[in-house]
Amino acid sequence: MLEQTKMLRNEDTLDSKGRAKLRKDLILLIKTKERKNILLALKVAKTQGIFFNIKFGKIFVGMDFSGMDFSGYKFTGFNLENVNFKNAKLRNTSLSNTNLRGANLQGADLIGANLMHADMMGANLRNSFMTNATAWWANLTNADLRGANLYGIEFRGTKLKGADFEGAEYNYKNDIYRKF
Repeated sequence: MLEQTKMLRNEDTLDSKGRAKLRKDLILLIKTKERKNILLALKVAKTQGIFFNIKFGKIFVGMDFSGMDFSGYKFTGFNLENVNFKNAKLRNTSLSNTNLRGANLQGADLIGANLMHADMMGANLRNSFMTNATAWWANLTNADLRGANLYGIEFRGTKLKGADFEGAEYNYKNDIYRKF
């Protein structure tokens, strides 16, 4: 299974049966809980346009993905509690409905990310780049956003109680900023 997955190239196309089998194989790779297998499975899923609409439980909790490039990935609904994404590239990544409680996103590139309904309570977003991200109805309670670049971010309905915005850069795109 691992060798078959490694042999797939970006230009390889699969019929619906092949995609279904590959999806099952990728899920098995992720469930091994081995970092290299997880990274391979996520890469192939992105390349092949495979979306995981299942819950992986706590498989990803506390994993170290610091400095990695996950631009354009779909982590919708994943449990990424206490995951380390320090200095990771998450441009245009979907993190909607994702548990990111206590996650370390310090210095992360979240430009254009979809954070709708994400639970980021207590997350470290210090010095992160969240330009044009969408954080509607997200939970940023007690999050550390010191020094973050928040130009163009949308916080509609977002919980911001106890969040620290000291030194954050932002504009007045929506009225929430006037409350800081």
